[in-house]
Amino acid sequence: RKESSAASDVYKRQAKSRFEEALSVMPEAFNQQAVKEQRSDYLIIMGTAAQAINKPEVAISAFSAMTALQPQNGKWWLALGANYDQLGQNGEAINAFEAALAQGGVSPASKQYVIERLNALKEVR
Repeated sequence: RKESSAASDVYKRQAKSRFEEALSVMPEAFNQQAVKEQRSDYLIIMGTAAQAINKPEVAISAFSAMTALQPQNGKWWLALGANYDQLGQNGEAINAFEAALAQGGVSPASKQYVIERLNALKEVR
């Protein structure tokens, strides 16, 4: 068991390093250019990498751009809401989560998560 835990730790460190490396060559300044060129691949990689290494501000930038590019896709609104939620920006999180539900296209488990977070965030208000 110790060996598998050590191997898991090594894997996690390597993955974090790769995500950090990816972000280092993906400046946020390119997000609007990516929207203009409809480069969702760039924005998805940036947002996912940022989220994976706990950089919610960068993830928000990328997923905000994705909601501009594909506003009908609920999963981008969900990702945006989760990152706003992580930063404690409750109003923005609520708006994004409500958009995720309105747009649909999220899994049943994700929908349940959104509903639970909305209820919790609205209680705080």
